[in-house]
Amino acid sequence: MKLLINNYEAELSALAAEAVEIKVLIAFLTEAGLTWLPKEQYPNSQFIVGIGLGITSAGALKTLQAGGADVQVFDDPNRLFHPKVVYVKTATS
Repeated sequence: MKLLINNYEAELSALAAEAVEIKVLIAFLTEAGLTWLPKEQYPNSQFIVGIGLGITSAGALKTLQAGGADVQVFDDPNRLFHPKVVYVKTATS
C-alpha cells in the first residue's frame, strides 16, 4: 500500500496505467480531475462522486460513462460527502 499526499499525479497516472481495478470516492470531479486516468482504463474504474456542492461537472461524469466506467453519484442534502480516495490495484500490488 502506498499513501500519496503531494505531487501525486505522475505516480497515480503510472499506477493507473497498470491497474486491473480502480475505485474512486471523491467529493467532486471535473474533466481536469481526470488527467491522471488513461482512457483505456475507464472500463476498469468505479467512481462514486458527490454532486451536492455544485462543483462536479456533468461532462466529467458523461466522459467516464461513455468510456465504460461504473459511475454513481452521491447526493444527500442532509449529509456532507467529502472523501478523497483513489484505490488502484495492479497485478503486482
